[in-house]
Amino acid sequence: MRRMQFTAQELYILAAYSEKKKMYGIPDGFAWLSVEEAASTRQQVSDTLLNGGILSMNFDGKISVVPEYQELVSIYCDCKRCLTVNRQSSDGDAENLIYWNYNGQVFQAEAEGDQYCLQEIKTTDAAARIFAESWCSIDVHDDTEFIIPQIALKKAKRTVARGDSENAKRILRQNGADERTATVLLDGLQEKANYLRLLLMNPKLDNCEEAEESWLNSRRITFSMHKTEVNFRTCTCFTEVSEKDARRGVREIVESFLMNE
Repeated sequence: MRRMQFTAQELYILAAYSEKKKMYGIPDGFAWLSVEEAASTRQQVSDTLLNGGILSMNFDGKISVVPEYQELVSIYCDCKRCLTVNRQSSDGDAENLIYWNYNGQVFQAEAEGDQYCLQEIKTTDAAARIFAESWCSIDVHDDTEFIIPQIALKKAKRTVARGDSENAKRILRQNGADERTATVLLDGLQEKANYLRLLLMNPKLDNCEEAEESWLNSRRITFSMHKTEVNFRTCTCFTEVSEKDARRGVREIVESFLMNE
């Protein structure tokens, strides 16, 4: 498949005219619009795709996706597995990637604003890109684990946005983080830390989600993160891990994504 570029709204329209029930990895580009705005925008996007020769209309007025682009739709609607990768580095660089395992081949989309650049890539290239950056974690503290209510994390995030990092750190300390952990979490809230999130989706499962892992790294310390529930409150559990453990977790998800059973 040659390199192609579409917006989320265009990919949604292509899936709709292909009568697909679900997209994997691509957000609904109309979800944030009102009912009236969504209907108007769908018509505009459809007209653009018709004028571009990506959609076609027969004599009865029925619209369909031209054959050249039907495989594209199957990639993100009929894939065997989908893996989304969200990465942010301490220097401010961010990366949002989507991978699809379709018919034993790997396809990648790189999100640049509302544009998605799709192309086929080698399996080895996909794995190499996900492992492109390694973290330098040392001196792991045994049994270092903290559970912090998500409402407290959101409050600390809002406090950081107001420029009050000292009070944000105090909120983290009051909700279970020690000084060392609070410093790393504050780096994350200020977008000064390395962050990596992998979400593996499997269409065969009821809720589609097969695995999800997130890691936060700063000051040569790495925490894995996962959601949990304590006393009926949604929380985030932060567990300190070594670089080896973090990379093992990434490798396990990548290997699951590439399976062709």
